[in-house]
Amino acid sequence: MKALRFHGKRDLRLDDVPEMRTERVVLETSVKTDCYLTKGLQHAAGGFASEICVDAIAVVPLPDNVSLKLGALAEPLAVAAHMIRISGFKKGQSALVLGAGPIGCALTLLLKEAGARCILVSEVTKSRSAQASACGADEVVNPIVSSSAVVDATTRLMAPGADVAFDACGIQTTFDEAFACTKPGGTVFNVAIHEKPLQIDLNRLVLSEKRLLAGNAYTTEDFANVVRLLERRGPDIESFITAVVPLENAVRGGFDELVNNKAHHSKILIEVNR
Repeated sequence: MKALRFHGKRDLRLDDVPEMRTERVVLETSVKTDCYLTKGLQHAAGGFASEICVDAIAVVPLPDNVSLKLGALAEPLAVAAHMIRISGFKKGQSALVLGAGPIGCALTLLLKEAGARCILVSEVTKSRSAQASACGADEVVNPIVSSSAVVDATTRLMAPGADVAFDACGIQTTFDEAFACTKPGGTVFNVAIHEKPLQIDLNRLVLSEKRLLAGNAYTTEDFANVVRLLERRGPDIESFITAVVPLENAVRGGFDELVNNKAHHSKILIEVNR
């Protein structure tokens, strides 16, 4: 079968791989362990193949009225749901979201669902700004208008600062803005994966008693919760999808397209089985 596989940085190839099948394996064990990594197994294969093998606990059934296309959005929504849950955000609080990509817009949508008093989103591109507004942002500010645009908007809308600031960009500028825009005692929550190491002045945490938190991925509980959201608000969420391309065109029409035309896209789906 065909599978899109990662061979190195900027090196994705559509390979022929063996089809999945069930075999009987007998191993002699010496030390009992339940840790996935110490079982001698590699990381689970990705989803860019016609068949994949996953643990049964990782399977969340989709309701009949949720299409596979819409169901694909459960993953970014589950990321956002997980981050909000472990951030300590509470109904009636204010939030700043830095970046309106798929995760940033998912954060905005779910923060609105969770009863945020005010949501400010920082985003450069017009299309993603419009998506953030549609997801429930009270205001979207363009950070390149001025060096203090995000801080000024935060002060105007939610002085003395946001209860929680979510950095969904992963660059030094937005990381610094998250600290500058969070109220004393508030929470700076890192959602992004960083291409380069960032610098942090810990005095900014100590003197204002702010918290710095981060999260990774999601749980089965997060997936189950967002599937119920998809069932209820499917048409609103489907607007996240800006293109659907076949597996054979995944590199040029998917990954390269996001790199070269990021301003025109939110989420590109790869259609594996046509």
